[in-house]
Amino acid sequence: MSHPAGKPITPQFLGKLAGHCEKAGIAYAVLGGAACVALGSTRATEDVDLVLRSNKGEDIDKALQTLAKTDAGFKIGHGSFGEPTFTLDGTEIEAFDPKSWPNRPQYTEFLTPNGHVVQNVGGGAHVSVVAPPLLLREKLVTHEERKGAKSVSDSFDIGFLLGYCQSHKLKLDIKDSSDTSKSARAGLERYLEGKGANKAAAAAVVITK
Repeated sequence: MSHPAGKPITPQFLGKLAGHCEKAGIAYAVLGGAACVALGSTRATEDVDLVLRSNKGEDIDKALQTLAKTDAGFKIGHGSFGEPTFTLDGTEIEAFDPKSWPNRPQYTEFLTPNGHVVQNVGGGAHVSVVAPPLLLREKLVTHEERKGAKSVSDSFDIGFLLGYCQSHKLKLDIKDSSDTSKSARAGLERYLEGKGANKAAAAAVVITK
């Protein structure tokens, strides 16, 4: 079924995308707002971010070409930073190759066995998403960096992920001295200063010292 541009991402759409990635031999993990949708968030988002790596040893451009062959609805292009982008049924999908982002070592981590979880999204479909604590960490990092509408959506996602991690008894440890943890701590501080911050969940989930 077509998923027109401008329509919110649904778990069913993510399931369709996941099936194509598996068919093309691509290891992937959905991140960002779309990953939150797969986990049950109600916030509307209209695009998909994912980290991917070909299991066939192909570079990312070749991997996307292989992926595009699985469905006539795929279209390939490049984003403003030169990163490969593609659309499926008009919905924008931004793909990140860990090799192309050495300043984001977490992208490699997301594709390790402990870096992602497989989420049942209904209808017999399953989607690989970044593990919720790591997804929370990534959201905290971007929250520290961004302003405006993106910051508002990050704050909503952080609140959702804190609640999710608390209810599933998951912890996020960001007490180390890595740049990623430092940025995440700064993002957490900014989140906690905002209106409606879930301070109780943050205290229960996030380890900062």
